[in-house]
Order: sequence, then structure tokens, then C-alpha cells
Amino acid sequence: MEICKQKLLLVKEESFEYNAQINNKLDVINFITDIIKIHNEAQEVVYLLTVNSKNQIVGFIEIARRRNKLVQFVY
Repeated sequence: MEICKQKLLLVKEESFEYNAQINNKLDVINFITDIIKIHNEAQEVVYLLTVNSKNQIVGFIEIARRRNKLVQFVY
């Protein structure tokens, strides 16, 4: 059987300034509330936040979304 190596490429959808450091869970909650607007979601959503060595968020991506008791991975 032949298998293939695959690559997932990310495409920048938009960018904006956000210079706050992430020092505790409240900082993360503020980010997902103010920027991602997760409270507007009708279902559960999993995001991956990426930070640099100064604990500043440099990106985020939606990983999975729950729909009707099933998790749909977004990739």
C-alpha cells in the first residue's frame, strides 16, 4: 500500500493589532471574549492560541467545532 505525506497550509484571514501579554487565565478569557467573540457561538468551539517567547499572542486558529453531539475538526 502506498501512503502519502500531506501538509496542512494555513491561510491568513485577517490581522490586527493586539499587544497584551498573556500572564494568567483572565488574560486568555479577555482575548477570547473581546477578539474571538466566543460568547456569540451557538456550539462548542476549540481554538489554538499561539504565543511568542514574551507571552504575546501571535495567532489563533479554530481546531474543532461541536455539532449535534459530534466534533467536526476544521482543517
